[in-house]
Amino acid sequence: MKAPRVHLAIFKSRIGKRIFWMFVCCSFIPIITLSGLSYIQVKHQLNDQAVARLRQMTKAIGMSIYERLEFLENEMRLLAHTLATQEQHASVKTALSRTEYKTQRFQGLQFVAQDGHKIPLYGQTPKTPVFTATEETKLKAGKSIISIIPQDNAPAGILFSIKTTIGNTTPGILIGEVNVAYLWGIGQQYNLPPMTELTIFDHSGRVLISSVGPSDDLIRKSASPLRNASSHHFTWQNDEQVYLACYWDLFLKSRFASEKWAIVLSQTRADALAVIRSFKFDFPLSLMVGFWVILLVSIRYIRKSLVPLEKLQQGTRRIHDGDFSQAVAVDSNDEFEDLAASFNLMTKQLARTFGELSVMAEMGHFVTTRPEVSDLALTELRIMADKLDFDWGLLMIEGEVLHGDDVIVGFGLPYDNQDRQRDVTLLEDRPPMKQLMTHAAAQRALIFSQDTAELASILPQPCMDFLAQIGCQSLVCVPIIFEKKHMGVLAVGKTSLLHPLTENDKDLVSSIAAQTAVAINNIISFHQLEESEDRLRQAFDHAATGIALVTLDHQIRASNRYLQQLLGYTEKELAGISLDDINTPEDRFIGREEMALMIEGELTFSQFEKRYRHKDGHAVWARVNGSLLRDKKGKPLHFIFHIQDLTAEKTAENDKHQLEGQLRQAQKMEAIGTLAGGIAHDFNNILSAVGGYTELALLKLPEGSDLQGYLSNVKQAAGRATDLVRQILAFSRQSEQEKVPLQISSIVKEALQLLRASLPAMIDINKTIDSAPLFIMADPTQIHQIIMNLCTNAMHAMQDNGGTLSVSLNPVTLSTGDTLLERRLRPGDYLRLTIADTGCGMDTETLERIFDPYFTTKEKGKGTGLGLAVVHGIVESHGGMIKVSSTPGEGTTFDVYFPVADQQVALQPQTSQTNPGGTERVLFVDDEPMLVDLGKAMLAKLGYSVTGVNDPQKAYDIFQQNPDNYDIVITDLTMPGMTGNRLAEKLSAIRPHMPILMCSGYVKGVGQHAFLSGYIHKPITLESLARSVREALDR
Repeated sequence: MKAPRVHLAIFKSRIGKRIFWMFVCCSFIPIITLSGLSYIQVKHQLNDQAVARLRQMTKAIGMSIYERLEFLENEMRLLAHTLATQEQHASVKTALSRTEYKTQRFQGLQFVAQDGHKIPLYGQTPKTPVFTATEETKLKAGKSIISIIPQDNAPAGILFSIKTTIGNTTPGILIGEVNVAYLWGIGQQYNLPPMTELTIFDHSGRVLISSVGPSDDLIRKSASPLRNASSHHFTWQNDEQVYLACYWDLFLKSRFASEKWAIVLSQTRADALAVIRSFKFDFPLSLMVGFWVILLVSIRYIRKSLVPLEKLQQGTRRIHDGDFSQAVAVDSNDEFEDLAASFNLMTKQLARTFGELSVMAEMGHFVTTRPEVSDLALTELRIMADKLDFDWGLLMIEGEVLHGDDVIVGFGLPYDNQDRQRDVTLLEDRPPMKQLMTHAAAQRALIFSQDTAELASILPQPCMDFLAQIGCQSLVCVPIIFEKKHMGVLAVGKTSLLHPLTENDKDLVSSIAAQTAVAINNIISFHQLEESEDRLRQAFDHAATGIALVTLDHQIRASNRYLQQLLGYTEKELAGISLDDINTPEDRFIGREEMALMIEGELTFSQFEKRYRHKDGHAVWARVNGSLLRDKKGKPLHFIFHIQDLTAEKTAENDKHQLEGQLRQAQKMEAIGTLAGGIAHDFNNILSAVGGYTELALLKLPEGSDLQGYLSNVKQAAGRATDLVRQILAFSRQSEQEKVPLQISSIVKEALQLLRASLPAMIDINKTIDSAPLFIMADPTQIHQIIMNLCTNAMHAMQDNGGTLSVSLNPVTLSTGDTLLERRLRPGDYLRLTIADTGCGMDTETLERIFDPYFTTKEKGKGTGLGLAVVHGIVESHGGMIKVSSTPGEGTTFDVYFPVADQQVALQPQTSQTNPGGTERVLFVDDEPMLVDLGKAMLAKLGYSVTGVNDPQKAYDIFQQNPDNYDIVITDLTMPGMTGNRLAEKLSAIRPHMPILMCSGYVKGVGQHAFLSGYIHKPITLESLARSVREALDR
């Protein structure tokens, strides 16, 4: 028999696969399931039968062992009775040798007397067990004791013990060692199945006998908690063999005063299930045969069903490829043949629908190119002429819609007595054709007819004449209307009576007309939108303020030209960037709260001022007016920001504030100067008294006395106080500065000594002062001010973390080509004063502004911003230069260069230290009595005749009475009632050319007056007083 051929092609079909697996699931799977369930059921039954058989055999073996134990006990009791009837030990042995006790049931017998004496009676001497107190009690009660004696590599020994006596005089215990071969040999009487093993345990789990090797699993599962109490069976494993086991508990306690034994009988599971072992081989073979039978049957029926499906599938592929020309032929006399007929009908309908949809799609695609209306009309009729089976067509678009002339396009019409043309052309205005289109437009209703007689009742005669001229037998004329606005007319027709226009043609033309209306409206709207957008864009770009559209997540969507120029970006650069990218860090969050409130609807608009960052980095001040645009539903769309440049206004405002601040600061400085002058006046009066009287005292003391040394120190301290007053006056500009040859090393040392007391302990001073005798032309007070200002700034820079203040003074020579010469210095010798710290340092921006007036990095109230500006001005006025270098986190270094003075000027001879005197008459005026007394004493020391007055009005009266009694007048400047200037002026009016000297520490108030011969600085010293008076008198 020839084997059937398998058509593998059916497995490539999804339907074929489903049918095949349906056959398999309905036949093969139930067979496998039933066979598997049967196998499992048979396996369970065989397992249960094996367990039941083992349980029955275990019980029988247990009962047999119990009977033998009873027999052995009875035999022991018989022996005990025999011993009780004998009177001597020897007679006992003789009696036993004559009896049947030579059997193999006991391996040995022994009597243990109460005093411990052992008497072997028979066979091997058994071991003497150790009895517990409970067992002793049971022996006395007549119970027999069974003891287990473990043995290596052999079954455990079994001992019987019974209380008895020999005769009536020797009590003791009869001990017999049981022959275990006799006791356990009971198992040989049963026909046990193959691979069945017997194991007996005592109550503690010790193996008494086992036919199988040691197994921990067997011992563990034989314990009571792991056994099945109802079925009396369990399973255990030895190597790779799995055993079914049944147990029987042999209770001995009721008779033998011993715990129970467990008898376990085991059989391998493989042996118990040997009956179904062949099933593993027969079952797969049966399945394989069944599988091939099902496969061949299913292939035949699947193949018969797939042939029509393949034909339908091929037809579907042709439709997919756009081929609607071929029909599907199926001759199967079943439902597949009916399905093929329906499929062919559907194909015809799809062919027509596809053509109509392709026309609509092509027209819709052309509309997306935003053509002109005339191009739209030409293209639509061209598509209809190429892809639809209309004989002729007309499309008119009214000029009113286009704000111009009508547009009329047609195809399939005779032109100038020529044949019909399928080409689409723009038609000229023809009265008959125009009348048809005008009538249809006026009706504003669809005209559809397949009968010329019906058309004659609808249309006027001129229209019918036109239709007769082109041979029209059926007509569809549809108005083009968009939202009640009439735009034109679309008309098509056929000239054949056999194939007139249908309802589908009417619906198609209506759809084309509706689409044309939407397209015309879109084109017009697009042109209007373009014009509107252009106007809006022009207004947007040419607005006088910056405008930005910002999304809700702060991204710039659009910007105008003003904003782009304001920030230095192009339109593309601004589009899409975040506001954070153009905000300055300081103003980053300004306006955020207002924007959030506008989103929540709590604000309609907001206004705030902030700084934006220009592309080149500088800040741009702007005023922002913001509003939020929402859609029709109130959902936020984006923000509209109007941004006005405030840079010029803010600059002017800042300049104004700065000028106001400078004015306030100048007023403060002026007030401080006035206060300083007043303080200096009072302080100088005190110092005049201290210094003057000290000088007078020194003149009266012998050279070398201790008191002279003390007073010299007082004089020196007064001199330092005098210098301090001069510094105050210099700061407040109340004294004129005089440059003298100066060796500044001593000033540097003195300033550092004064500064040391005010420095924190964590700041160290490192000084390097060159001792070369070099001089500069400078004002000592101003040099002292430079050192104190720079050192104080260094101290502030290190006040948090401490550090080292380094001060050095050394000569340098600048030659041609030195970079420092570019900063207005000339080649030559200079003294370089360097003050460096290891503090916080300064960045580049701060370095550029440190010498600006009123610029400070300190907190408000801790600095005026004038310190370094004053230092810079002093250095410049001395013909020097100041250079600064700094690194953030490392420290700052100031280098100050002073030109070295000409040595001839520096070494000019000093004037004589002898105080000149005289005998002239002096009028001394001061409001302080102490100073009047001091002046009188000093002048008297110099040889003058002195009249002292502490009231300016009284001095005037005295002088007025006798103006010729005085050769010179010395007066204080600041006095109550009358100033020194006023007094000098009045005295000069009385006696012109009278020598008058003015005393004051407040030099600015002295002024330049013709009636003054000079002035004396307070505090007054004997030297200055002598020189000034003598010069005024000798002039």
